Amino acid sequence: ALFGITKAASTFEDALIDTMTMTGLTGDAFKKMEKELGDLAISMSTRFGMSGADINKSFYQVLSSGAQAGSEQFRALSESALMLAKTVNMEPAIVVESLSDALHSFEMDVKNAEKMADVFFKTSMLGATTVPQMAEAMKEASKVAVEMKIPLEDVAAVLTGFAGKGIKGAEAGTAFRMVMTKLAAPAKDAR
Repeated sequence: ALFGITKAASTFEDALIDTMTMTGLTGDAFKKMEKELGDLAISMSTRFGMSGADINKSFYQVLSSGAQAGSEQFRALSESALMLAKTVNMEPAIVVESLSDALHSFEMDVKNAEKMADVFFKTSMLGATTVPQMAEAMKEASKVAVEMKIPLEDVAAVLTGFAGKGIKGAEAGTAFRMVMTKLAAPAKDAR
């Protein structure tokens, strides 16, 4: 039992150290942020019933998204991703990456992570798609959706419809992009 506790603590510390390398902090600022992120990981571990090491790994992904350690954006993305990961039973770091990619693709601030997580959850619940498939579809569909000012929820609804017909992931996003491009600039006969 002691070995298990020691190993878990070591894994937690190793993951926290990896995360801290992303902050670029040194000296007292490093120590202060290390304590803050360690305490936050333990708090979230209790709240979401996940290992502290997995949460620290997800923090690494949050920092990779461009959010500053301990910031409002950091907390928003972390909490939304961990809640979604728990709900859909996925590895937290993968959910963070999926949310971050989708937010950046739609040119949305990381503070909107909860909105994006809700869209992912609802589409995985109501449609024949998974969170990773929807994330891939969103990446492909986002450019034309942003250019045409199509709301996120409408894009998700169309992509969920494609998924119901067996067109999922990047293939669905590409199909969305092609359809919208043709609608935006129809041929003379179609016009």
